[in-house]
Amino acid sequence: MEKALPQSHSLSTASTFNNNHITINAHLVDVYGNELDGAPASLPGATGIEYDATPTAGYIPDTVTSNGKTYHWLSTHYDNYNGPVITRLIGINNGGGLIPSGTGSPSYTVEFYDGEDLVARQEFVGVNRIKDVYIVYVTDEDYVLEDTIAEDGCLHVQKAGNDITTGENGEYVKWYKQSTNGTWTEITQHKANGKYIIGPEAGGPQLNVALDEGAQVTYKAEVYRKKTDPVSGEYIIDPETGEEVAEKIGEATYKVIITMFRTEDLKSRILKEMM
Repeated sequence: MEKALPQSHSLSTASTFNNNHITINAHLVDVYGNELDGAPASLPGATGIEYDATPTAGYIPDTVTSNGKTYHWLSTHYDNYNGPVITRLIGINNGGGLIPSGTGSPSYTVEFYDGEDLVARQEFVGVNRIKDVYIVYVTDEDYVLEDTIAEDGCLHVQKAGNDITTGENGEYVKWYKQSTNGTWTEITQHKANGKYIIGPEAGGPQLNVALDEGAQVTYKAEVYRKKTDPVSGEYIIDPETGEEVAEKIGEATYKVIITMFRTEDLKSRILKEMM
């Protein structure tokens, strides 16, 4: 079934972007892209040219309540709920000053950054520009993929802000990568440059995408838990396959989007992994 598009909530006041023919629509969504109730506070219209895309400055709520659940801010994304991460927006005019309130200037620009890395730029040059920003929220029960490529080259399966535990508790992770035609292929444990790609062991919660050279690739982690016999406490074995029976208890996806700055992160990690 096709997912309904979230309703738009204005991230900016009319005097900031709309009158300058650049409209930024903000969507509050969960980690699966589903719409949440509530709306972010408006950005201040004429107090400056740079706006924080995190809850730090108070423009975006740290928590929202929707359908009786409390959601915590996870990240803000450009163009899609799993698009490039952004941490700030900068609005400028052709003179480099504050965004003017009128429409007389010939060119207005909004730039989207992840830290110091320019993610995208939208300019008004006679045609109104409308772009979407997705503010993603998570509950303590949701699984997410944490990007720590710059630190260790990996994606980590996390829940409530911590790496999940696999192995002795009967839980394990299956990793997949998406091909250009949309199909998913399972990533099995193997060595690249003499190191295992999944850690800390097969079925573990870490995938080294630097070893996988996963630029511009969407990854998926499916979390499973083995079923136990209520009487013996032993894992249940499927009599037909001889394998342990398990049920999927969650999943998370993440697209590794590499801009110029992130490319250096990935390249540096690949070089370190090869040492």
